[in-house]
Amino acid sequence: MVNIYNPCYTPEGQTAGPVYCIGTNNIKYTGPNLPNTGIETNDNLTVALQKIDADLDPTLLAQTILTAIGNSVQLQTALCNLLNQCP
Repeated sequence: MVNIYNPCYTPEGQTAGPVYCIGTNNIKYTGPNLPNTGIETNDNLTVALQKIDADLDPTLLAQTILTAIGNSVQLQTALCNLLNQCP
């Protein structure tokens, strides 16, 4: 039985014997490219997780949000309405 906390397992119905491990380098993403994260078809799980982790960098997220607000009158209006501090 597969233990979700351990990628190594013994086949169903066996209490002893060989143990099989699945490494994240051996699991491929087969869906379409994901432009928001940069994950591409055939990226392995290790690469996909690294791309997601890089996208979650708090400094990068804050810079991206501030840039988007600075470049969009619609977002600026929405923000000032949210904060109730419109000029």
